[in-house]
Amino acid sequence: IMLDDNVFNFARILPNLKDLRLKNFIKESSIPNVMFQVIKGLDKLEFLELRSNHLEAIPANAFKFAGTALKKLYLSHNSIKHIDPNAFTNLSHLEILDISHNHLVHLNDYTFKPLKNLQFLTMYRNQFQNLSEYLFQSNKKLISLDISQNNQLEPLPAQLFNGLTSLSNLSLAHCNLTAISIDQRQFFRN
Repeated sequence: IMLDDNVFNFARILPNLKDLRLKNFIKESSIPNVMFQVIKGLDKLEFLELRSNHLEAIPANAFKFAGTALKKLYLSHNSIKHIDPNAFTNLSHLEILDISHNHLVHLNDYTFKPLKNLQFLTMYRNQFQNLSEYLFQSNKKLISLDISQNNQLEPLPAQLFNGLTSLSNLSLAHCNLTAISIDQRQFFRN
């Protein structure tokens, strides 16, 4: 049940695991990306909670093992400063993603691109300064988006919500925006 560097791995003893909650599981480790080694191979996992584990980055292909099974992923209350643009590759069936309460300042245009079935995205209480107009372009099924409490956020791009016709819940509370958009006329036309 041990991997390289003597890391415990759940897949070797619980290969049919569907629900895994690892809140406050790892306090600190000298092994890079140890959390992703612990969960590697859990290809039947549908629910994964990695809250409060002092994660600082989400590497490329971090959830590659999950395939089409993973539906709910909770990464809140960590110290995440960076999400690799390819971190969510292979998660085309993910419906819920929570990256709130982290230290994110920027996300790549393609970060959420693989998440074609994403319906609920929670991004509140980060340190976002700006959001790319292409950030949500592949998330046509998005119903709820919470960007609140990002008080350094600059006015939003006019095209940010283009194509999000299913969006019925949007929170921008406590963002301290000086204007809703750089181009307000275009923003409200979309």
